[in-house]
Amino acid sequence: MVKYLADTNDARPAIMLYGERSIEDIAYREIFEEAQSKIGLVVRYVIGSMPQQLSSNEIVGMINRDLIAREIPDYASRTFYISGPQSMVKGVKKELRSMGVSRRNIKTDYFFGYA
Repeated sequence: MVKYLADTNDARPAIMLYGERSIEDIAYREIFEEAQSKIGLVVRYVIGSMPQQLSSNEIVGMINRDLIAREIPDYASRTFYISGPQSMVKGVKKELRSMGVSRRNIKTDYFFGYA
């Protein structure tokens, strides 16, 4: 989806929270960086373990209600696309629902075969 937005110059106000265990595990980083420069996509990498050095768009922690509220203050009016392993998708969806985000504003996609 991000590649499509960048390729079509679709500069909608989007914020992406990308959760991963370590910086080395981030997939498609070059596509996300292209989208940052080309269409203004805001990307925050949420890393589970402390790296040697932390860049300005990297956060140590987990995607939870506190992080969502801090990074996306207008979350109540946003549409969320959650994609990843089923347990992660369900957990983030549950957090969003507990924050008052409407079901119709939450779209999900599962990566089957991942824990």
